[in-house]
Amino acid sequence: MDKIIESIKSLFTNPDFVPIMLFLLAFVIFTFKFWGISLSRGISRITGQARTGLERIDSQKLRNQWQLERIGVQQNKYYRVYSLMLSGVIESYGLRNMTVFKFNVLFAMVGVIATAASIWFTENIVLALMIALPTVAAIFAAIVAGSKSRVRALNLNVMTFLDNVCPLMPKGLISAFEDSINVAHPSIRPHIQTTLNKIKVQGVPVRVAMTELAEKLGITFTDFAQKAIIFEEDQQEGAAESFMDITEVNKSTRINMINNEKLFSKVNTDMYGRVGVIAFVCLLANFYGMTSEFMRTTFLGQLTNSLTIFCCILIFVVSQLMQVGMDLSKELRRGDRV
Repeated sequence: MDKIIESIKSLFTNPDFVPIMLFLLAFVIFTFKFWGISLSRGISRITGQARTGLERIDSQKLRNQWQLERIGVQQNKYYRVYSLMLSGVIESYGLRNMTVFKFNVLFAMVGVIATAASIWFTENIVLALMIALPTVAAIFAAIVAGSKSRVRALNLNVMTFLDNVCPLMPKGLISAFEDSINVAHPSIRPHIQTTLNKIKVQGVPVRVAMTELAEKLGITFTDFAQKAIIFEEDQQEGAAESFMDITEVNKSTRINMINNEKLFSKVNTDMYGRVGVIAFVCLLANFYGMTSEFMRTTFLGQLTNSLTIFCCILIFVVSQLMQVGMDLSKELRRGDRV
């Protein structure tokens, strides 16, 4: 296998490779033009068929999952955490056409590319896998961590808006929104303005408009949306006072978020410190002293370098995913009790 890798690598590094590939490309383009074959149409047809096939498989998996849930068959706990994590990532980045299955397919492709690149540089499959697999996991962990930050920022913006709206609810939902819209963060203000236009101009029912707004602003807004729908439909006296409970919940939520942020900040600091020490020692061993030649030229030295990279990436991945997994496990336990 190593000889095959070396042969492929020598082929790509050959000075004649680029001119030959350019000649073949020109020949293919000329052939397609001469016979009147539309290359773009063929590529579009192939990609369309691949997309249709993926969507068919995705729909079938979702249907099977729905049928299993109807008869009381629950998913594996760890797969539920993983699915909930991916669903949060997709929602936070606004990837409307993305699903958990498509996300898995995308990362499988990233894994193949990372493995091929690692094999190219290390010329050893074992070492390549030790680098490629944790690298893909690190990319996934970084995306999840970024999603967590986006969700946290959205929740804070929504809570700040609700803290201004709730005391004004005795005047009515529309009036409270209009008086507070200037306080809303620019990231959520367009959604609120769209909801106001739907209710006032288009005549969309409050239930429909608030349900759509809750889907955009997330779980922090859901409780308020449900109370607002009941308040607008029933018009009961004294019902507006119940909205002040939301402000109290927001206060406790902020305290919990601050405590979690302090804890996670300490965990991240410790993690970066460990990774930094390991990487520093590895660099010293590779470029200074008696071990430098051994580490860079022998298989055992390359294996040690690969293990070091593996450990550094693994520490980062475990640290980030544990932070997200703690919150998701709490949500799952809360959902199970309900």
